[in-house]
Amino acid sequence: MNMTKETLLLGALLMITQCPTAVAQSVPPLVNYQGQLLDPSGVPIPTGDYDVEVRLFPVESGGVALWGPQRFNGQNGVGLGSKVAVVQGRFNVVLGPKDINSADLAQVFAKNASVFIELKVGAANPIAPRQQMLAAPFALHALTAAGLKGDQILADGRLGVGALPTAGYPLEVSGAGFFNTGGSGGSLLIHTPSAETGITMGRVNRADIRFDDSTLKFLSGGGRLPSGIDHGMAIALSGNVGIGTITPNFKLEVVGSAGKPGGGSWSNTSDARLKKNIQPLSGALDKLLALRGVNFEYIDPAAIHELAGERTGLIAQEVEKVMPDWVETGADGYKRVTVRGLEALVVEALRDLRQEQEDQVAKLRKEKELEIEELRRSVAELKALISPRPAQANGGGR
Repeated sequence: MNMTKETLLLGALLMITQCPTAVAQSVPPLVNYQGQLLDPSGVPIPTGDYDVEVRLFPVESGGVALWGPQRFNGQNGVGLGSKVAVVQGRFNVVLGPKDINSADLAQVFAKNASVFIELKVGAANPIAPRQQMLAAPFALHALTAAGLKGDQILADGRLGVGALPTAGYPLEVSGAGFFNTGGSGGSLLIHTPSAETGITMGRVNRADIRFDDSTLKFLSGGGRLPSGIDHGMAIALSGNVGIGTITPNFKLEVVGSAGKPGGGSWSNTSDARLKKNIQPLSGALDKLLALRGVNFEYIDPAAIHELAGERTGLIAQEVEKVMPDWVETGADGYKRVTVRGLEALVVEALRDLRQEQEDQVAKLRKEKELEIEELRRSVAELKALISPRPAQANGGGR
């Protein structure tokens, strides 16, 4: 039989054998291909069973085969099948799932945007031109999504779950994503808790990372999945950092106790070479004594991240009159006290006390010395009064 370039393929129909419910069943990786074989004069070839060989290419002519051959020659084995029945030139073949080299048919449509089919009947030359495989076979590209919801899309090598993938991103998931490592491992949940972008990791207990467009939060709690916040740390866009709170009002806010191994105060720059306008501190004692220490209780300590019960401290409005540098007003309108330079005030106040003491001692000493001198004069006078006078001698005769 002379199958030449003029041989026509008429009424070719390409379609994928579909699965009604991809979630419950796997998709057969097969393509149904139908057509009609004509001789050079346009007459259908005789009815009979024919050897047919199929290859797939990325281009209409030339090039290297992407897949194939798959041979329909009546033999058994991978990539082999029954001879093709031709009736008045019409035929039907089912391609896949593998060629004689065990290559998967589905991968051809997953990795290539254009695919052309080439048929070779018997010993004749391949039929030309090759026919392009159109939309239906490319549904094999969704094989890797078998078991997923139908609205999940695999396109151009990019996976979109719940939405078309954005250009430039190999994976886009619309909605929450849950990843379970299985075995003794934990799970990973990407979701939007309380209108935040969040990642939850856990096995027996959990750790959360969340962002609400203003604050990055690190949380931990009991249970694998989000059910409450037990402990937290936060970094706000303002630069405020909170430990034990996710709404820090200060550059560093710690709710609860904080330790500093080794003790001592926090360091600050104090080198004389970095300072100017250095002036003696005067009136330190008077300033400290102008402050008033009080005992008090907060009205709602939990709301302002303070400790409950009786506390000891100062009143901001009173401090502001004496040490305005210690008082600031927060974004909530309430005043806060930050004690600055207390060490210097205490040192100079002690110096003032010592000077006062020395002045008082000097004054007392002087007063005592004057009293002693007066006593000495008085004693001398008394001695002079009570001392016996010398006896006078009697003289003369008769």
